[in-house]
Amino acid sequence: MHVILRGAAVVTAGALILAGGAGAASGAAPAARPVVSGITPAKVSTAGGGTVTIVGKGFADVSTVTFGELEATSFDVVSTTKITAVVPAGSGGAVPVTVTAADGDSLVTKTTVVTYRTPLGIDVSDNPVAKASGGPLVLTVTGGTIGATPQAFAKELISVLVNRVKAKASYIDEDQLAITVPAIPADSAEVTVVHDSIAGETATITLAPVVTSLSVKYSTLAGGVKTIVKVAGASIGDSTDFMFGGNAADCSKEGSVASPSFICWVPAAEEAGPVVVSFTSGSGVDSSYTSAAMFSYTDN
Repeated sequence: MHVILRGAAVVTAGALILAGGAGAASGAAPAARPVVSGITPAKVSTAGGGTVTIVGKGFADVSTVTFGELEATSFDVVSTTKITAVVPAGSGGAVPVTVTAADGDSLVTKTTVVTYRTPLGIDVSDNPVAKASGGPLVLTVTGGTIGATPQAFAKELISVLVNRVKAKASYIDEDQLAITVPAIPADSAEVTVVHDSIAGETATITLAPVVTSLSVKYSTLAGGVKTIVKVAGASIGDSTDFMFGGNAADCSKEGSVASPSFICWVPAAEEAGPVVVSFTSGSGVDSSYTSAAMFSYTDN
């Protein structure tokens, strides 16, 4: 009986050794899957083509990088802790980014997600025109909606750049927004809609030269009154051809090159009533109507 118990003990010990496997016998650490700890930027375009940087650890023998169910267009393993990947085209919304390496797939956490945003453009088929002196302008957005309600619009995090400077933007409807264009002494400006950090295609809008003020707004039909005309537009210091309705005025420039004004002698008119003061900017563009350009002739 003593011998049998000793044999059983030997068998039992052998069974324990076999259950542990060769790795346990040698003391080797178990294989570790790759870990993604951060992705920059976290917002990407649905058009794809952008590059993100993935940081973490365990990036050895990486076989694939996926965005949701889509494989990266390409990727480069910079080191065992850093990967750069070209984003594939996708649809709007949040998707997990997964790194597959020799030891398995990375786990999904809140730090391994990117959000696809749709790049939005601007419809310029109707040639939107803003005043060179600044002011409101309505833009029609293309490429997607900006939200069915003002509340939805706020969640889309949409902003507008005019010549790369952020302009105030407000919601009109799901396809239109209003912006406040700053004063720009030029014939045109570049406008870009930014959808939660994703910039759309830049569009060009026209800036019209305008009269911004008249120091005197009334005269008898005889004219001869002096009025100071202030204008805005491209090369305004070289503005010419000042007209009061259909009558040419004699005008001379005064003030600085950056902010000139024009002393005009009101020409005579044949009929009483309102007329528009107009001019041609130094770049050869005719001014557009504004309420500030209204002048009135009276009978006495």
